[in-house]
Formats: sequence, C-alpha cells, structure tokens
Amino acid sequence: MKRTMLAGGLLCTVVLGLGLMLRAAESVDPDGIAVSPSTLVMGSQGVWVTVHADIPYSSVDVANVWLNGVLVSATFADSQGELVAKFQIDAVKGTVAPPSAVVKLVALTLDGDVFSATDTIRVIEDTGR
Repeated sequence: MKRTMLAGGLLCTVVLGLGLMLRAAESVDPDGIAVSPSTLVMGSQGVWVTVHADIPYSSVDVANVWLNGVLVSATFADSQGELVAKFQIDAVKGTVAPPSAVVKLVALTLDGDVFSATDTIRVIEDTGR
C-alpha cells in the first residue's frame, strides 16, 4: 500500500513538473518581445505601451531604446532581469494603423551591438462603447 502511494505521488510530481516546464516554454515569445496592450485601440485614453524583451536589462544602453522610432520613456528590469520598456501610447499610435501592425523594438547594448525584435499587434479604431 505504501509503495503504491509513493509511486502515485512520484508520478503526480513528474506530471506536474512537465506541465510547468511546458507552460514556461509557451510563455517565451519566439520573436524576442511581447507588446502590451496586444490590441491597440486608437480612440483609447491609455498612457503606455509596454514591451517585455528577451535581453538582459544589464546589457542595454537604456537611453537608446526605440519602438517604431519612438524613444523610450522609462525602463526597468522584470523579475527575470530582462528589459521592460515603456513608451508614450499616443506617440506609438502615430506609427500604426488598423487592422494590425508590426512593431519593432530597437535597443543599443552597452557593447555597441544592436538588439532588434518585432511583434505583431492588433490595431482598431474604437471599441464602440
């Protein structure tokens, strides 16, 4: 009986671990950035477009980060130590149009290299509310 319970507990632990590993792998954006909001409403009253990038914050020249040519307003590291950049939403709205847009993040590194990555976002005129 104890052996069966031990085997069952071990199997549950393995299955749970595999599930968590697969979920973590799915959350990594294959393009290197994730943009929020993923749907940009042209008539919204938002303040920021936030970009999470797969590059260590410590390697970025934070004064030289752009999204579609818009200079970054603020940067910080996320819980993984990677770059998070905030851009004025109205400035980004001036670079996109419905129904979708490819947005490109460009950042200079402290080594003088260029990091660039893209994401596609949905762009709509208004929510109709």
